[in-house]
Amino acid sequence: MNVDEAARRLLASPLLRRIARAWPHGAVFLTGGSLRDRLLGRPVHDLDLVVDGDPAAAAAAMARTTGARAFSLGRPPLSVWRVPGRRHQLDVTGLAGGLAEDIRRRDFTINALFWRVPRGPLLDLFGGLDDLAAGCIRLVAERNLADDPLRVLRAVRLLATHPQLSLTAATAAALGRHASALRAVARERIRAELELTVTAPGAERALLHGSRTGALTSLL
Repeated sequence: MNVDEAARRLLASPLLRRIARAWPHGAVFLTGGSLRDRLLGRPVHDLDLVVDGDPAAAAAAMARTTGARAFSLGRPPLSVWRVPGRRHQLDVTGLAGGLAEDIRRRDFTINALFWRVPRGPLLDLFGGLDDLAAGCIRLVAERNLADDPLRVLRAVRLLATHPQLSLTAATAAALGRHASALRAVARERIRAELELTVTAPGAERALLHGSRTGALTSLL
């Protein structure tokens, strides 16, 4: 997939146009799994949005367009503002530093794509589009695993939910080096990832990879 094809898919979305109209006070970016899956042509119901500005105010503005009420999840500086809806759920956060810094802190290149809502451009600093086309799960940077070791388990979950994707050799080795840090992650977060993994179509394959990288061994 090239940038032009990706842009055509995103420009066709009336939902993204409504989101942009709701928050005209700063840039809004679609990112993470919601952008990745849109580019793969998969149905998307949960949208990950990053705003240049106050995420609480942005979420409240988006909620007013649907008659919903935004609420906070987590604690600052890691809080997310959620806007529930009948068909789509929005998760709104603020930029972590500047835009380039926020992108650098992402886990995998295919999750580090940013689309400025509603008309672009598509930002791809680490070759995420090429990795998506090649079916590769590649780390943005190994140090990002230390920032949040749950990402080790998130890679396993991606293998389960997206059977067409595979870990690069370098990424698999890095996951193994950081697997033991999972012991320090909150049990609720681990349980949520495991539930998504074992109920997904590629669960058996993903669990085998999780065993090889040491992720499951460290949990046991």
